[in-house]
Amino acid sequence: MVCESVDQVEDALTAAPGDPLLRESTRDAWQQRFTSDGAGQSARRVVDIVFRQRTRGYDVHRVTHDDRTSILIHAGNLASNGITASLLSLLRALPPERFDVSIAYTRSQAAQQLVNSEHVPAHVRQFPRIGGMNGTKWQQLRRHQAYRGRRPDAHRLDPDQRRLWDDEWARCFGDVTFDRIVDFSGYSPLWAQLLLHSPEAPRAIWLHNDMAAEVHREVHGKHPLELSLPAIFGTYPSYDDLAAVSPRLARINEKSLPDSVVTGRRIHPVANVVDAHRIQTLAAAEPYAGESPHLADPRASGSLPNGCATWSHRRRQRPRRSGSSRSAATPTRRTTSASSPRSPPSTVGTRRRAC
Repeated sequence: MVCESVDQVEDALTAAPGDPLLRESTRDAWQQRFTSDGAGQSARRVVDIVFRQRTRGYDVHRVTHDDRTSILIHAGNLASNGITASLLSLLRALPPERFDVSIAYTRSQAAQQLVNSEHVPAHVRQFPRIGGMNGTKWQQLRRHQAYRGRRPDAHRLDPDQRRLWDDEWARCFGDVTFDRIVDFSGYSPLWAQLLLHSPEAPRAIWLHNDMAAEVHREVHGKHPLELSLPAIFGTYPSYDDLAAVSPRLARINEKSLPDSVVTGRRIHPVANVVDAHRIQTLAAAEPYAGESPHLADPRASGSLPNGCATWSHRRRQRPRRSGSSRSAATPTRRTTSASSPRSPPSTVGTRRRAC
């Protein structure tokens, strides 16, 4: 439990066994998960093994040697979308006895990121990037100028910029090395460049759409990707492999992307993994009373499985502003975790599930 006052500390210390305040079931579950072999006298074991070098009778494993292939995967922002759904399915499919998997993402306060990060398998290590780059204001200005000036090679050709990016890798990952580096998102110019400053390892970047067409995608009259995607395209030649999520999409990107980007290489088709267990679980979920089956929300019956987040598009009536071309019905998105109870919504809209 978390105590927020002296009185709560006193209550916790004086609580009798079985008191709900102690949350014994939660404590026992954590003990089984993290210290299942614990039998007390942990300080004695540390002194014996670390200082006296006495390992006989103890189950000691050296973590400096691991025969598994280590993989670092950039996970995007872990929003509830198709890329995150594909990533979570992939992480569940990778056998932990063969692969030592880590994911990296820029930490935010978004509720969807919190929910989806909790659904990452427990054996997958998480590296949330917190804070911004170090370096002088002049270095940061030059970095932004290179980005806006569409000079994607500045991070490796300019010695000062290269040092800035090398320092950022060290800030995020220290001296950790990986056998494989994967940019699974493929939509962040910062991460596409940062991963190129890792210690030497084969690197691959994913293409989830017709990327050339994505540059011109219009959202509310704007083109949000017209600056970021060309910056990412500039990193493609530095990656060892380009991967698309289907053979057809691979051929489309080979034809639509500039030759200077693809550099004559074949884009490898790598199909997304399907999580059959999740589909079967959601298919068996019970809908809200009075709702059609295709709008089912498994939280109504408490049957939402671990690894699934839900959100809803809701319509609110807002007064139309004079001269505004936007519709008065503006969709907003809200994410709730499986453990957050909520009564059936009364507003009209469509709800979807993402895992």
